[in-house]
Amino acid sequence: MSANDEKIYYQKGNVLVTSTRAEMAGKTLVMSNITSVSLAQISPDTGCATWVMLGGGLLILLSLMGFKEMWSLALIGAVIAVVGYLVMPKETTYAVNLSSSSGEIRVLQSPNKAYIEEIISAIKQAIIDSGVQKVETVASSQFSQPTDDTFGKLKSLNDMLAAGLISQQEYDTKKAEMLSRI
Repeated sequence: MSANDEKIYYQKGNVLVTSTRAEMAGKTLVMSNITSVSLAQISPDTGCATWVMLGGGLLILLSLMGFKEMWSLALIGAVIAVVGYLVMPKETTYAVNLSSSSGEIRVLQSPNKAYIEEIISAIKQAIIDSGVQKVETVASSQFSQPTDDTFGKLKSLNDMLAAGLISQQEYDTKKAEMLSRI
């Protein structure tokens, strides 16, 4: 397939999926190396923010346990708890996972699930079409027509037999070899 035959399945922003390559997130991948594609759902990591909020809550609790003049501790605890809540990631992220014989790679992430699904759909179609093309190529090569070169060689071989330069057995052997390559 030449560059002129390259089919575009998806092109938007900095993402391009063609019959020969996929370009996204600053990476160029060869489509023939990709064996499968899938959607990954990445839940937000709330671990650190949760600990910050718990620490703020603990300070508020300590100030309410009866320590005199600890209102400033309660205020600091409240500020810390609010900061923990504000920095906590809240939305799920989606990603394009590509598999090849050398492993799996997460290529592109976005909170927009529809966007990621469009790209995955395009890559799947490119993989499917690539497989169909390979099957068609194999099928057509099994039934290919002899080339003019083969006809010329067979004619020369026949002329050599007619001139007595080779025996009938040599002719039959060479002819069988040439026809088996077609």
